[in-house]
Amino acid sequence: MRRLLASSLRRRAYGGGLVAILGILVLLRLPVGGWIQAPGPATPGHGEMRCAQCHERAEGSLRQQLQATVQHALGMRETGADIGHRPVGDRVCIDCHDRPNDRHPTVRFREARFALARAERPVQRCTGCHLEHQGVRVTAPSVVCQTCHGDLDVRDDPVEPTHADLVAREDWTTCLRCHDFHGNHTHVVAESLADAISVDAVLEHLGSGPRAYGPVTHEARSTPQR
Repeated sequence: MRRLLASSLRRRAYGGGLVAILGILVLLRLPVGGWIQAPGPATPGHGEMRCAQCHERAEGSLRQQLQATVQHALGMRETGADIGHRPVGDRVCIDCHDRPNDRHPTVRFREARFALARAERPVQRCTGCHLEHQGVRVTAPSVVCQTCHGDLDVRDDPVEPTHADLVAREDWTTCLRCHDFHGNHTHVVAESLADAISVDAVLEHLGSGPRAYGPVTHEARSTPQR
């Protein structure tokens, strides 16, 4: 009797395990399945994307990729190889987010005059301020503006308090209260800090909350232009 009971329990356990495995496999094949395997939550607006839209498969088979990597480590090859997928670079981001009149395009930060800024923070790359799988829009601290604007001096400054005053007291949390960094919203710059966006609203926008600068003027492409 005990043997029959034990055998029945084993069959149920095996059956339940098989159902669970099949369920997991089916779930991973759904569009949301890729995000389940991701190291963290999606950036707001990216939740419906497929992994393959950003993560391109590396060239060659897995065996060839491993072989090239080992040969490179042993000095038998000048370059190694990407394993599994290629690194996600700026091109992937720009394929969807390139827009006219960007106030801070990454290409601008590659100019020689921004060498010190690049040494402090990789502002010439999208990932210098935006990291995926963090669940927020911006991962850079708000004081990043100081990297390039530490000596800002606006002639005939109409703003109250003036930019010179704000720089002198190193109040860098005020920059994004007035300025939409990429200029991709219908936002109008306030002439007084008293009329600007609140710090809390800016922080919510940079996180995963509602947009603080109004509707976007150029939506990201739903399909990368490659």
